[in-house]
Amino acid sequence: MLLALAFFLVQAAELRRDQEVVITSEKGDQAHQARRYIESVTEPGFGDPPLARFSGSVCVATWGQPQAAGQIVVDRISSIAASLGLRMGETGCSPNLLVAFVEDSREAVRQLARGNSGALKGQTSRDIKRIVAEPGHARSWREVELRGRDGERPFYSPDQREPPMMRGTAISRLSSPIRLEVVSATVFIDRSASSGRDLNQMADYAAMRALGGVRLRGRVGDASILALFTPDGDKQAPRTLTKFDLGYLKGLYAGRSDLSGSMKKQSMVSYMLDEKRP
Repeated sequence: MLLALAFFLVQAAELRRDQEVVITSEKGDQAHQARRYIESVTEPGFGDPPLARFSGSVCVATWGQPQAAGQIVVDRISSIAASLGLRMGETGCSPNLLVAFVEDSREAVRQLARGNSGALKGQTSRDIKRIVAEPGHARSWREVELRGRDGERPFYSPDQREPPMMRGTAISRLSSPIRLEVVSATVFIDRSASSGRDLNQMADYAAMRALGGVRLRGRVGDASILALFTPDGDKQAPRTLTKFDLGYLKGLYAGRSDLSGSMKKQSMVSYMLDEKRP
């Protein structure tokens, strides 16, 4: 049996515009804080699709830094990815996670868009506008592909006018017939904002954005590495991934990739509160 699936990469309406999200380190209502954190940085989607994540090997590369400095960033991100259970590419692998230090990240994205660059493959015009509009001195995006629950690729009608098709599989409340697989991730950081900074701190920031696919919609407090490079939280940004950050990543990559987004988020809250361990 064939099952037609809508292409879940079409973006839903954005969550409340200019939403302010403040994460504190107080123990008061950490579960509520964790849920707010997750909802503020994850991409909304039609039909509660699974959250996108890497499933194949990860090959990290940097651009715009001296070789020794770039290697520190590569090694740090690779170590974080490996700790999440991801496979690392062999020596000489083709990079699918790039951290680039550029003169002006906002203008660099505009130039890529004007040149119809393949670096923005999979990004709609709305995506590009969002990336350009992000506050601060860094921006990030990922290329995501629709796959079947077991990893099979969809197939299309000859004229590609019909929705993508997949072999039918059992569907339940606990399982989606699809998963969203990250093919590549890119992080641009303004070179001027990176000057004099700790390389491991910047690598942790890039790992959170690339591996976690987080999006900045509003203010982020000092309990997340995401405060780095933002106008309002930069000076108070932590030196490394925080408990919430690590819990977010561990929860995202733990367990099955075909869980609905809402179920995965519930599990992620437990990891962020350190109630689960991988």
